[in-house]
Amino acid sequence: MKTFAIFNVKGGVGKTTSATAIAHLLAAEHGRRVLLADLDPQSNTSSLFGRREADIVRIITSVFLDNDLGALRQFEHTVGELLTDPGADVRAAISPTRYPGLDLLPAFLDLSEVEERLKADITAPQQFRLRNHLEKVSGDYDYCILDLSPSINLININGLAAADWVLSPMRLDLWGVAGYCIAKNLIDTVTAYNPKLAIAGCFFVQWENKSVARQIRDLMKQAMGERYIDIPIRKSVKAEEMTYAGQALADYAPAATASEDYRRLVRYLLKKF
Repeated sequence: MKTFAIFNVKGGVGKTTSATAIAHLLAAEHGRRVLLADLDPQSNTSSLFGRREADIVRIITSVFLDNDLGALRQFEHTVGELLTDPGADVRAAISPTRYPGLDLLPAFLDLSEVEERLKADITAPQQFRLRNHLEKVSGDYDYCILDLSPSINLININGLAAADWVLSPMRLDLWGVAGYCIAKNLIDTVTAYNPKLAIAGCFFVQWENKSVARQIRDLMKQAMGERYIDIPIRKSVKAEEMTYAGQALADYAPAATASEDYRRLVRYLLKKF
């Protein structure tokens, strides 16, 4: 099982869109067996591929009137249980999606609390919790895509310790590039106990073919060499609309420019890795 972590310390740079698009295309258009793991407390990936038959009125009533966040829970078991319980059953936490070949290891909002529990648990090395679980299902999948949060925390360290490569989406601004640089420092640290971890590359999202964008792209090519993947993902309103539809991007809008670009990116990854 080849494992990619989608990671940038800057928020809002398209990590979840990229993780879900890549995982879906690998399964739907290339016939690969894919596990998509949500390691972000926002759990947007889990919401996108979660069950859609929920009673929206009941959820709104429970959350806003009764302050019951449990009403948002869509999965009985989540990745948080695996991180806190070495004896948990990883297969029980994996849920099929509506797309054949694509399974989900979901997260819930309480994942931020799991971070604190991990820090307090000194009974065993915490950074290998996820890797130990994923090794039990490595023969079931061709690829595992990890959707990391925009943070430097122990949960992301677990993701990086389990990964083979890191893909880093960036927006065309200084903060997105800086977020990648900070992420790289954490990646370099994790390689001390995961020597196989390497940067597969970074790529731009929300791309608009303007003069300043082309100048920044040229600078990135010079500065990063092979670590820069020159497959920019063009800006598309469909990438926002898909979240309301509860569909993967290439399923919701197969002809969208962003869908075409992610197809190119997936073909590149299959060829190189």
